[in-house]
Amino acid sequence: MDQYVKYHKSALEITDDLFKELWDLMDIVPFTPNPMNKKYNIKRKQGTFGSSYAFGAQVSHQLKGDNYEDWPELVLKVLEHTRQISGCDLYNVVHVNWYPDGTAGLDPHSDDMRKMVPNMDIYSYTFLSKHGTPRGFQVYDKKTNEQVHEFMLDHGDLLIMTAEMQNKYKHGVKKSTAKKYRNLKRINLTVRAWA
Repeated sequence: MDQYVKYHKSALEITDDLFKELWDLMDIVPFTPNPMNKKYNIKRKQGTFGSSYAFGAQVSHQLKGDNYEDWPELVLKVLEHTRQISGCDLYNVVHVNWYPDGTAGLDPHSDDMRKMVPNMDIYSYTFLSKHGTPRGFQVYDKKTNEQVHEFMLDHGDLLIMTAEMQNKYKHGVKKSTAKKYRNLKRINLTVRAWA
């Protein structure tokens, strides 16, 4: 798995104010219809800074336009961090998922790489409202759909997924009704280099 995913614990420290600023933006983000039943919305909200993002039957709307000065500070912080540690200024899009609690998840999938600059990694940051209560991030074999690994992601953790990972594996976040996740807010930001 180390060949396809690099895990960095506590890669980026942020203040509670930065978390709150981005969390509060969720109020203006439209819900995404459930692709399995359009009468209902998925519980997780999503939006993208730098572009709109269509994948499968879902569309993530572009937020705050193309002017970086209008983006929330946390979005700018992960973008800058990615550019610094990758040594590459081609990273230009930040996709955000807001999980209000443990019952919001992400079905197993592989990311659509067609808009990406070829062979560029995806940088995935996790921030939580309660530090020390990590959420699982599961990896599945693409051929068998069997879970092959789980990363327990805590506040400030970074996963770097290689482009090749999307060809061999799926990834997701399981829903949970466990009491410890009842009020746990999670923000996930994925930074990408789009052509």
